[in-house]
Amino acid sequence: MGTNCPSTSTCSRCDSEYKCKSCKDTSNYLYNGDCLSTCPSGTYGTSDSSGNRICKSCDSNCETCDGDGNTRCLTCASNKIKYNKNCLTISDNKKKTFISPSDSSKITSCYELYKKYIKDNGYECIDKPQKGYYISNSKTGLLSPCHQFCETCSQKYNDTNTNCDTCSSTTYKIKEGHCVQSCPEGYYQKDKNCLKCYKNCETCDKDMIKYSDGKLINMGCTKCRNTFQIDEENAEEPQGIKNLTMVKNEGNCFPSIIIDQSKIIFNISEIYPEVQNGTCLFFNKSIYAGETECIEKPKNTFYVLNDTENTGVIKNCSEACETCIGGNTPQNTNCINCANNYFKTEDSDTNCILSNLIPNNYYLNTSDNTYYKCHPNCNKCTDDIILF
Repeated sequence: MGTNCPSTSTCSRCDSEYKCKSCKDTSNYLYNGDCLSTCPSGTYGTSDSSGNRICKSCDSNCETCDGDGNTRCLTCASNKIKYNKNCLTISDNKKKTFISPSDSSKITSCYELYKKYIKDNGYECIDKPQKGYYISNSKTGLLSPCHQFCETCSQKYNDTNTNCDTCSSTTYKIKEGHCVQSCPEGYYQKDKNCLKCYKNCETCDKDMIKYSDGKLINMGCTKCRNTFQIDEENAEEPQGIKNLTMVKNEGNCFPSIIIDQSKIIFNISEIYPEVQNGTCLFFNKSIYAGETECIEKPKNTFYVLNDTENTGVIKNCSEACETCIGGNTPQNTNCINCANNYFKTEDSDTNCILSNLIPNNYYLNTSDNTYYKCHPNCNKCTDDIILF
């Protein structure tokens, strides 16, 4: 046990107030009468004249340090700027200028004195602008942050432009200097860019596709513009086509020439210049009356009967039909084949009736799935033989 030290003490020698004068473990540091394994913040480890390891306070300019004096700072105290291990007293916090270490009457800056830079929210001279910052004051070397969408920039952003030189890893370039989080309607994403859709598209998922000779084969549209309008952008379009509803076939959108309940014709000259006008049937497709997209013809539809231009316009059959030759009327469902639970009777080969609505004096012939009238003497029958 050390002189005057309690038995539980880590000290080998204590003063009259039981404060350590030396430590049992010679790898420990003596600090304020205690033995510590490491020196606390604001101090650094060294040895006294007796060879004891001790903690000494950093220079007042330092927050943390690894030695004595203002040139051994690791981090600086408040209102200081750090260069290497030297902490310099700030004279203007906004401009990040400071008092020259060699001439206290002179105000200088990181760039002026060291050809270095400093972040606007930092307190350290650095060798070059960090990613995400630009030089906002070339005289002092002050750096300011780029817009959050930028990886690099060279000027301040504004309300309409992010002014990026390059976009961040999670954003996309939509025009020179401007980055966005996602491509807006009317643009599609390609690599790190938002590219504008073809003029006929409201939305798209890819660029237009062209043959090697430049001929357009697919516009890449996922949704057509509501109407087609002649303007400066579309000045090359055929004259007389403007303010027209667009008709879509797969990735192409065409301005319609005629669109009503019985015929839909549209201009396909952008894809097929030798044809000029076409219909959905040109693509072996159909189109619902009044709609604007060519589709594969569903089973329960029929072509409009007065479609003299043969444009492929279709309407839904009656719910009684699986297939039909025309629309439902009060007198006839105009079915070719009946839907489930609907049957034809001998009275009509196109009218399908729900089974529970067929009169009792009819019987079902399973060979052709048609109901026939019983013998006149029968109220009810199972076939055409009279039941007494």
